[in-house]
Amino acid sequence: MQLPHHNRYSYSPIVERQNYSWPEGKRLAFYIGLNIEHFAFGTGLSHSLSTPLPGLDHRAFTWCDYGNRIGVWRIFKLLDELGLPACHLMNTAVFDYAPQIVEAIRTRGDEIIGHGRTNSERQGQMWEQDEIRLLQHVREQIQHHAKQEVRGWMSPWMSVSH
Repeated sequence: MQLPHHNRYSYSPIVERQNYSWPEGKRLAFYIGLNIEHFAFGTGLSHSLSTPLPGLDHRAFTWCDYGNRIGVWRIFKLLDELGLPACHLMNTAVFDYAPQIVEAIRTRGDEIIGHGRTNSERQGQMWEQDEIRLLQHVREQIQHHAKQEVRGWMSPWMSVSH
C-alpha cells in the first residue's frame, strides 16, 4: 500500500548512510538558535502553555514579549561570556519594534534565519502567491536591516506548505 508522501526525501536508514564525522573524528555538532518573535496585540495567534487564549491579551502579550525586553539580553550576555556564536530565527516585525536587538546581533556577527513577519500568522495556511510574497518580503527585510543574505528558514509555528 502506498500512503501519501511529502516527496521531500527518500527513506534512508542510518546504517546505510555515509559517515559524516567532523574533523578529528568528532561526531557531535550543535548550534544555538534563538526564536526572536513579535506578536500582534489583541489579534492573531499567541502562545499558551495551558488553555487556548483569545488573541494576545495583556497577559499573553507580555509573556510573549518578555524575551524581547529581557530574555534575549541575558542570553546575549551569556553567549558573549562563553564566546559562543548563535543564529537567530527572527520575525521581521522585530526590526521595527526592537531595532536594538538587530544591532546587537550585527555587532556579535551572528546570523539571522528567516522566521516570517510575525508569529501572529502561519505561513502554511497561505495561498501560494501570498506565501511567495511573504518569503520575498522576509528576505528583503533581512538584507536591508541586517545586511546579510538569508541562508536559513524556519516558518513561524513550524507551519509548512507543499
